[in-house]
Amino acid sequence: MRLAKKLIFVGIDGAIYDFVEKFSNEGKLPNLTRLMKDGASGPMLPVPPCDTPTNWTSLVTGAWSGTHGITGFNIHLPGDPLDKVYSPNDTSLCEAEYIWNVAERLGKKCILLNYPFSWPPTIKKGIVVAGGGPEDPKWRINFGTTYATEPLEGESQVTFDKTDRWKNAPESYSPLLEAAISLTVTKQFLSWTGSGWEVKDISTATREGLDQNAYNVLVIDSRGKGYDKIIISKEKDASKLIATLRLGEWSDWINETFHVRIPLVYHGASVTAETKKENYEGVFRFKLVELSPDAKKFLLYRTDVFVRHGWSYPSGVEKELDDNIGPYTDSLELPPRISITRNDWQTYYEQLRFQVDWFVRAADFLTKSYEWDLLFVQIHVQDGINHELLSEVYPGSPTYDPKKAEEVWKIFEKAYQATDEMVGKIVKCTDNETLVVVVSDHGALPALKRSWPGVALIRNGLLAYKKDPESGQTVVDWSKTKALPWIMNVWINLKGRDPDGIVNPEDYDKVVDQAINAIYSMRDPDTGACPFALVLRKEDAQILGLWGNRVADIVYFFNPGYTDADVHRNKILDYPVSKILEMKDVEKTAMKYEHLHYLPTARLSPCSNNAVLIMCGPGVKKGCNIEKLTWTVDVTPTICCLLGIPLPADAEGKVIWSLCETTS
Repeated sequence: MRLAKKLIFVGIDGAIYDFVEKFSNEGKLPNLTRLMKDGASGPMLPVPPCDTPTNWTSLVTGAWSGTHGITGFNIHLPGDPLDKVYSPNDTSLCEAEYIWNVAERLGKKCILLNYPFSWPPTIKKGIVVAGGGPEDPKWRINFGTTYATEPLEGESQVTFDKTDRWKNAPESYSPLLEAAISLTVTKQFLSWTGSGWEVKDISTATREGLDQNAYNVLVIDSRGKGYDKIIISKEKDASKLIATLRLGEWSDWINETFHVRIPLVYHGASVTAETKKENYEGVFRFKLVELSPDAKKFLLYRTDVFVRHGWSYPSGVEKELDDNIGPYTDSLELPPRISITRNDWQTYYEQLRFQVDWFVRAADFLTKSYEWDLLFVQIHVQDGINHELLSEVYPGSPTYDPKKAEEVWKIFEKAYQATDEMVGKIVKCTDNETLVVVVSDHGALPALKRSWPGVALIRNGLLAYKKDPESGQTVVDWSKTKALPWIMNVWINLKGRDPDGIVNPEDYDKVVDQAINAIYSMRDPDTGACPFALVLRKEDAQILGLWGNRVADIVYFFNPGYTDADVHRNKILDYPVSKILEMKDVEKTAMKYEHLHYLPTARLSPCSNNAVLIMCGPGVKKGCNIEKLTWTVDVTPTICCLLGIPLPADAEGKVIWSLCETTS
């Protein structure tokens, strides 16, 4: 078998194999289709929990989640309170060796471009660009926003007044109009809800900070046919403008200094109250989306604000990239709000194009400027539109409309085409000695109904909440709680192990059985079916790769279509106790899609949890359809075999021999 000398590994978060197959068969994905024709391809099962941190880690360690310890977006460590968890955005939490560390020991050079959960870097001689989780708060100062004269919920109000106070104002056939807009300067973090990322403010900026980041907008009628242009400036002086925009135009990148407060400690579900005020250089762009001739309808979009420094290793690389191709931004983990609320998908497509272009040019620049042997690139686009739109293409969804489904399929098609183009441009420089691997971490299914296991646990006297007398907030009543549900998991509040434990060790098995039976007793009143596909004791969950002290006492999986994304984790604490007690076994959900709550084999046609696996290059059979069961843990062992390098120390997956050329 011929061995490859180099590797190009491209990750597409949330890409569903069934969608790749559909668009490929329709001739819409020429680059992925060529790789599939010239190499091997097939569906791949994600390891449970079928989510982003778990599987991007398994893909590059070859280890099951029980071994590498990245058991989701919220990692509970032994000895901590049961409601304390940590974000996986820190490589120190991973307990398995990465493939790039193996390669580096052999003298090979690695480039990691936006590979998730690879920060802080574990390599010494390679290059790492970004490498946090999706929408990692480390490099994002603020999320995008929209300014409008007729704002929708969540948008900023703009009110124009006539003005003659601007210096160096251009000629206008109609009276000049002005308005002030404020850049939000709160440092924010994200809390995972399953239905998407929930944005939480850590602290609000001081009044001084808000004033300092105020911008002025001047509206001009430059042609005598109505208002058609705007000027954006920090001062009311048109000669010191930051941007001049006509309808549909984007500004260049704008650099600004933000005075914000950041948390001194950040871990997943909670943030310490203690903060530190710091200055950040941030970058963003504006787009003029709407401007009517009378200026009564005005819509200005601002992108996310990203920090300009600190996102590369070694530190000098970020300046090289910034100088040559522009600042790092990774803002499509969710579609911009304007696309969802105003159905403005054109702005989404344009941002998608900017992002794909940045990754392509960054990969080209780095591979031409530095020695390299292994290149890892990841983009988080498909997962974002899954979160917002997937239920619209499922005929069984209560909101399904054939006409709307046709429009949504077009959005999916364009997003997949953009990533297909990215793959094609990144691998264009490959030769017959380079192995190309294209993968995703999981698929996705629509979510239709909510079923929170806490309902059954409360009903059976295993879980209790109360109103805190000081804060008035809902809190867990630890004195009465024997079992706490927590994102696919149920933890037994065990005395001697957990700080608030009340369950005696001799009663542990009995309480576990009570909790499992309670969950299985839940029923959908419309069908009589149990919403749960599988509820396992910890020792039984080992058959799915879930073992070790970071795995809960009980692990549960929903039947396709059910979820508890609306209320799982601390989200339930936003409810008054009376509302919690009124919850039913099955209710409506605002959730549109899910993956981590389902078994790897879950399917609601045309959607499934199947991830994507494509390999092409030396040692790989041409036109091979991978039919044998394949998991994300099998990717790294197969890559190591095709590169002729040792496996990472903790790799447990198998080599996918069915795609390998036989030795002559």
